Amino acid sequence: MNKIRLFAVVLAATVAVGCTRDHATRNTTSGTAGAAGTSGGAVPRGDVSFVSDVSELNAAEIDLSRIAADRTTNPEVKAFAQQAIADHTAAGDKLNRIATQNSIAKESANDAKERKERIELERKQGPDLDRAYIDAMIDGHDDLLSKLDSRVDKHGHDDAKSVTPDKADNPTTQQINQWAADAYATTATHLDRAKELKDSLKK
Repeated sequence: MNKIRLFAVVLAATVAVGCTRDHATRNTTSGTAGAAGTSGGAVPRGDVSFVSDVSELNAAEIDLSRIAADRTTNPEVKAFAQQAIADHTAAGDKLNRIATQNSIAKESANDAKERKERIELERKQGPDLDRAYIDAMIDGHDDLLSKLDSRVDKHGHDDAKSVTPDKADNPTTQQINQWAADAYATTATHLDRAKELKDSLKK
C-alpha cells in the first residue's frame, strides 16, 4: 500500500512540473508574438523599415554617382557626383553604426528601380549621361527627403529654417531621428544643386 501511495505522489509531482513548464512555454511564445511590431523585441518595426528604406536610397545615390564621376566629361557634374559619393558614404556609415549598435537587421529591399537606372545610365555617354544622372539625383534626393521629413521637425522659413529630430521615448528611435535631422540639410542641398545643374544642362 505504501508503495502505491508513493507512486501516486511521484506521479502527481511529475504532472505538476510538466504543467508548469507548458505554461511557461506558452507565456514565452505569447510574449514573442506580442513583440511582432518590433525587431529583437526592442526596436519598433517602423524603425527597421525606415533604416532599410533610407539605406537603399542612400546606396543608390552612391552607385549612380560613381558611374557619373567615372564617365562624365562635365566638370560641374563630376564635382557634384564626387561630393554626393562623399556625403552619402559618410551618412551611410553613420546609419550602419546605429543599426549595428541596436541589432537592427535590414530587411530585404526591392532595388529593381535602382538596377534599371544603373543599367540605363551605363548605356549613355556625354550630355545624355549627364542629364540622365541629374534626373535620377533629383528623383532620388526628393524620395530621400520625403523619408527624412517623417522623422524631423522644421522651424522657420527658407534660409532661417532649422531642423530638429522628432522627440521619441524609445532611445533607438531617437538615435535614428537624430540621424535624419543631421542628414536633412545635406540632402536638401544636394537636391537644390541637382536642380541647378538640370537647368544649366538645358542650355
